[in-house]
Amino acid sequence: VQTDDDQFRPLDQGNTFEKIQDAEHVQCDLFDADGDGDLDLMVGTGGNQVGDAQSYRPRLYLNNGKGSFTASEKQLPSSFKNVSTLEPYDFDQDGDVDVFLGSRSVVGTYGVNPDHLFLENDGQGNFSDATERLAYDLKDAGMITSSTWADMDGDGKKDLVTVSDWGSPLIFRNNGRRLSKTKSSLDSLGGWWNVVEAEDLDKDGDMDLILGNQGGNLHYKPGPGQPMKMWVNDFDNNGTIEQIVTQTQDGADYPLHQKKELTNQMVALKKQNLKASDYAKRTIEELFPGEVISNSIVKKAVISESVIAINEGEGNFTIKKLPPRVQLSCVCGITCTDLNKDGYTDILLGGNNFEFKPQYSRLDANYGSVLLGGENLDFKWQDYEKSGFFVREEIKHLKAFKDSKGRTYLVVAINDKEPKIYALDE
Repeated sequence: VQTDDDQFRPLDQGNTFEKIQDAEHVQCDLFDADGDGDLDLMVGTGGNQVGDAQSYRPRLYLNNGKGSFTASEKQLPSSFKNVSTLEPYDFDQDGDVDVFLGSRSVVGTYGVNPDHLFLENDGQGNFSDATERLAYDLKDAGMITSSTWADMDGDGKKDLVTVSDWGSPLIFRNNGRRLSKTKSSLDSLGGWWNVVEAEDLDKDGDMDLILGNQGGNLHYKPGPGQPMKMWVNDFDNNGTIEQIVTQTQDGADYPLHQKKELTNQMVALKKQNLKASDYAKRTIEELFPGEVISNSIVKKAVISESVIAINEGEGNFTIKKLPPRVQLSCVCGITCTDLNKDGYTDILLGGNNFEFKPQYSRLDANYGSVLLGGENLDFKWQDYEKSGFFVREEIKHLKAFKDSKGRTYLVVAINDKEPKIYALDE
């Protein structure tokens, strides 16, 4: 908690969180869940380890008004969610806070679309699963990585915007009664999206989007005419789901994996006794039976760069790639503010991903980016010496906040390390 001298000190919670110390907590938010005027805590867990389903259950901790939290006696209606995003909002404007929980993947089965959860609050901190009744279209939202509530159509109600891995940015319109998928020009923008942030960048009264992707510094280069595809199926009929990534060339889909990678895992493919030179010329349709191919889940990416999407109304967006220095690595955290007080919105971004296979090289060239806004949405990348924002690690989230004197700070969440804090007004 923040103290009177604008420092932070931990609040002793006793053994409240001991029961979940083995779970990997990836998302949380503070909001008044039970309507008593103080901030409660909801926590979502994630990971890809098959194990105790209880360790993946989202949890609610109620505040006694003095900063002491106890686990809610009523469990949230979800038992096995790999939570990637947790976004509270009073969806139906009835005075209490509802919650959207998005999932990135099915644990142990990457590539299969997970279930997502829309929780309706009764005003007393009791949440029910209202997904099918109020947000049925979420079933096709894909492997969601990030989401935000933003009024995208100017009707005064915030809509839900999601982005996903191997998917497109999606907008779910809120009419006050339910969330419904609405068509937009973003639907064809398949990518490996990590994060979305909404901001009125052009000051025209509607919300634009900043979309963090994997960047352009990749071993592979997807594009509208040569998309990357991920094929998901039990290719060798052994009871295990596999994923094969291809790139389209001249209308044909060629696997990117080395021959040994596939033949070591799939006995049927190994029995074909293909030479490496022959394998390199085979499309995925030539490697596997037609029935297997036709029954596969296929996901597509046509863009790897991080972009801004300017809202032109009626579901139409103008796409503008962020500056080249931003594209050197992935973007996983975004926040906006007016750093230099010139009236234009500035953008702060962070990222990096050290988990890539050696042959593809890790993404580690993002040390934090500061983009100063200007006329005509001309964002200028600032040198590290000028910006003072320099972080070599894997940035997972960025969040700006103000202290008691109104000064703005930036919290940088770093994978497996303590967060860092930067002063933005100095």
